[in-house]
Amino acid sequence: MPTINTTKSTPELIITSTKESIEIIETILYWEASWAAIKKHTLSHCLLRIYNDKKTKRVVVIASELNSNRGNINIGPDFEALAKTVIQKFGDVFYTPLSQVIWIKHYGRFSQPLSYDTLGERDSFYKIEFSALEISEIEGKGKETVLNDKEVKELMERGWFHLRPVERVLSELFDTLLNNV
Repeated sequence: MPTINTTKSTPELIITSTKESIEIIETILYWEASWAAIKKHTLSHCLLRIYNDKKTKRVVVIASELNSNRGNINIGPDFEALAKTVIQKFGDVFYTPLSQVIWIKHYGRFSQPLSYDTLGERDSFYKIEFSALEISEIEGKGKETVLNDKEVKELMERGWFHLRPVERVLSELFDTLLNNV
């Protein structure tokens, strides 16, 4: 059964649940771009999901780019600031060195306006590797590797995460928010 955490100091609605030994955190994450001089707005946002396996001490962080973030700095060129915000807000759930956290950028139809051209858009996943051991050591976007369908499936089969569709998670977040107002 999911639990809800909200605070007056942050605009995020955070839903946490547990499946076997894996704690799952789902939220809309807001962050300040690290290169504020060229951004159009002060805050960017994405759908953030953290899968924290307490038994194996493995953490997978998935940031899904949302269409509603258009006009802001997206997750691609600003992954360093996004990762730093994740660590500042949720770092206490990480039981592993930052260099061993699996960071994934996720794009799909939900990342762009719905149109005839985007109807067949497939999800794409990029693994980001930081060599940093501490938050202060994170610099740059990290080493990026495109994950093919087989690699994504292997990650899921290992039990590290079960990726629910973005639309379903957003709907649940919205419904939960409405039910708790």
